[in-house]
Amino acid sequence: MTANASDTGNTHYALYWLAAARSAFAKPADWKAWADKRIQESDAPDTWIIELSLANDCESLAAALASEAEKERQGLRDPNVEDAVLGYVWLRYERGQISLEACLGDLGRLSDNYETVIECEVFYALLNRLERAPTTGDERVTIEVEAKARLSALREEASRQWHILSA
Repeated sequence: MTANASDTGNTHYALYWLAAARSAFAKPADWKAWADKRIQESDAPDTWIIELSLANDCESLAAALASEAEKERQGLRDPNVEDAVLGYVWLRYERGQISLEACLGDLGRLSDNYETVIECEVFYALLNRLERAPTTGDERVTIEVEAKARLSALREEASRQWHILSA
């Protein structure tokens, strides 16, 4: 055991977990396993890590992480680290967990609920075009390509964050 394995340093674990969970990419089993590992490695784990290990849903996760997330926001150089929530939704689409329609709807809702670099109207416009498009064909491909291009940087941020959380 280390003296303080729960020390998060400059990594914004609370914000990363919030983004992953809000997008429905991370499940309770994911954050519980991560927290349990930190608890086992530490002589004195931070309270928020213990609370994280007990969170059973996104609402209890947000409550457990509220204080730590606020501290992490104060130290951010990049105020848009939470925009990764949109990247995580795209990763769910890429993994075949949701349809393109569901993906665009989730992206619109999340960008409307949180301050993100991409406005909700962008996703709702793509969704409206998709709903009018034939079920197969070039228009669906064009819409997917447009969404992918807009989300490229956020997808990369989500992938980077998930790699850190999965370590």
